[in-house]
Amino acid sequence: MIERALNLQQALDDLVMTDKSLIKYSLTNNEWTKLEQIKKLLKCFKDATLEISASSYPTLSYTIPIYNYLIDLIEKFLKEESYSNDIINAIDKAKLKLQKYYPTTNGLAYITAAIIDPRLKLDYFKDQDFDEETIEIYQQQIINLWKTKYMPTQNQNNNQATNKSSGLMAYMLHETDYPNLARIARDFLAIPGTSVPVERIFSNSADLISSKRHSLNPETIKICMCLKSWLKFTNEK
Repeated sequence: MIERALNLQQALDDLVMTDKSLIKYSLTNNEWTKLEQIKKLLKCFKDATLEISASSYPTLSYTIPIYNYLIDLIEKFLKEESYSNDIINAIDKAKLKLQKYYPTTNGLAYITAAIIDPRLKLDYFKDQDFDEETIEIYQQQIINLWKTKYMPTQNQNNNQATNKSSGLMAYMLHETDYPNLARIARDFLAIPGTSVPVERIFSNSADLISSKRHSLNPETIKICMCLKSWLKFTNEK
């Protein structure tokens, strides 16, 4: 809405000048400047929201990078002197809110997803100048996870040697070379970063379960919703 108003600034200014009843709604140049600043700030959150709410690629692994991206940008905004006090106050509150929830990304699921994601891996934390102690803690968490839940027995090793997967996904995850790491990747990268994709599916269920079609078996509904989601994903590719 703000972006559209800014694109139509001249037209809106002309409109309020032609009708006395609308003059009270006219914006000053300073107010238009504030809107431009607000748009710049909100665009960062819009981009982050769209990125983390996608459903066609892994998103949980992007949680930590997106938090860092937003916090870094907000700190950059705070260093600029052109913002008014009320916008600075809003930026400060946004920073405090992000800092409140940022510690939750220390959870095992977020760390594992980031490190196991081929797009990030442990290199991300090194590139972002995480201290060595923190990186070592993250590494140990992955090792402990592997030892407790994913380290194969001798029989499993034999089965993996004879039942190697093939195909694009196996190739991308290096499943042939690292079958147990691939299992971790499938388990953690399949977790969505937000509930948006799931909520989107529930919202679409109204198209399937209508007032004229409301006696379907729950299992049939589940199958239909899964098929619909898979077909949509296939068509998008």
